[in-house]
Amino acid sequence: MASLDIVNSIWGKKHNQGLFRELKIMLLSANVVINDAEEKQIWNTNVRAWLHERQAAVYDAEDFVQVINTEALRCKIEAQYGSSSSSSHHQVLKLFTMNTTFNEQVESKMREIIDTLKLILDQKVHLGLKEGTVQTISSKRLPATSSVEESGDYGRDEDKKAFIELLLLTTDKGNSDNFSAIPIVDMGGIGKTTLAQLVYNDERVKNCFGFKAWVSVSNEFDIFKITKIITERVTNSQTFHNSHDLDLLQVRLQEALEGRKFLLILDDVWNEDYFEWEELKKPFQSGACGSKIIVTTRNESVASVRNNNIPSYQMQTLSDENCWKLFVKHAFNDADPYAHSKLVEIGSQIVKKCKGLLLAVKSLGSILRYQLSLEEWETVLKSDM
Repeated sequence: MASLDIVNSIWGKKHNQGLFRELKIMLLSANVVINDAEEKQIWNTNVRAWLHERQAAVYDAEDFVQVINTEALRCKIEAQYGSSSSSSHHQVLKLFTMNTTFNEQVESKMREIIDTLKLILDQKVHLGLKEGTVQTISSKRLPATSSVEESGDYGRDEDKKAFIELLLLTTDKGNSDNFSAIPIVDMGGIGKTTLAQLVYNDERVKNCFGFKAWVSVSNEFDIFKITKIITERVTNSQTFHNSHDLDLLQVRLQEALEGRKFLLILDDVWNEDYFEWEELKKPFQSGACGSKIIVTTRNESVASVRNNNIPSYQMQTLSDENCWKLFVKHAFNDADPYAHSKLVEIGSQIVKKCKGLLLAVKSLGSILRYQLSLEEWETVLKSDM
């Protein structure tokens, strides 16, 4: 957030500080139910839609705050150096219409964003979303590993092919680093980690990179922990097990990666701090040109701090046909589903309600595993998914 003093100096209106604080509170409030919503969106399409609306509103608010930060920085620089240049000012102003002053545009836009966030947050009560600390996100789930599930490639052939081409063909020309970071960004449960696993274990990928490592990051973006895991993998040594010296780890990792083409997977990343990313990537600079880092995340703003002009990869939604194959594997234990024709009819309707969400298909299939009661299946079908 821009400092309130700078914002006030831009606007010249004390009451706008209150609006800015209100916006900050709205953004924090939009996060306190995210943990519960991420869990419930697997079953509840209304919660899934709410998450999309919330995400769009938060992105809009974050873009707006960035405009304020830019204008605040411009004012600070001009005050310090007496610059008369208006190019940066024009760059900011073009985001707004030009028929009113910047200050009026800021206030109007802020009120619009706050009203939108209020409307979205009011819906959380009707959806039964419970508040919790943002830090608990993903804390209850086991970290994903590089091992791919047997059914992982259901309907992912096109995604796998497209992403491997992107991975192997993308060059680092014009990039200040020897490596590129390629984000896979989408909502929870869509199959980002599964795609990363498929790519990580592909023979062409194995042959292209001299070294690979998988790190499940989740909510805790611990630079020391991540660096330690990668260092132990690349050196094939546990000698750093009791080390608490980040500098030692970074130096050793930099030496181990010298001239080597590497592939790193950072799975389930939530951290949006640009400076922490800059600190983490220091040892990677010694790697050979063409090295890659794949980042899976639910948040586009996480991908944006990677700063190498490579667009995020957006996954395709699973078709009903592939969702059905996956559902059969989990619900019928790969047995012939048509031995239970009535269950097949209900199951196909359940699959359609999942709308291509891989995690929802697997979860519902697992719940119905070995359940041959029509009543049980109809209960799941009629539930508010």
